[in-house]
Amino acid sequence: MIGFLIALLGITVLTLAAILSGGSSANFGIVIFIGPVPIVLGAGPQVTLLFLFSIMLAALSIIVFLLMRRRMEKTRV
Repeated sequence: MIGFLIALLGITVLTLAAILSGGSSANFGIVIFIGPVPIVLGAGPQVTLLFLFSIMLAALSIIVFLLMRRRMEKTRV
């Protein structure tokens, strides 16, 4: 639990630093997976790459889930 909180604090600090730095072009993004569904938050000129990456990760997670499910069904029989 402490590790999760430290990681969340670090993400928050980096996000605030990117937002508040007015002179530079800052990029930031957060991808949260709830099951195979990605929730993507981001800002900056390269946020479209983040969206594409999250879609690829979501597809990969669905494929891995289906393969693992098939493997579990074969070992039960």
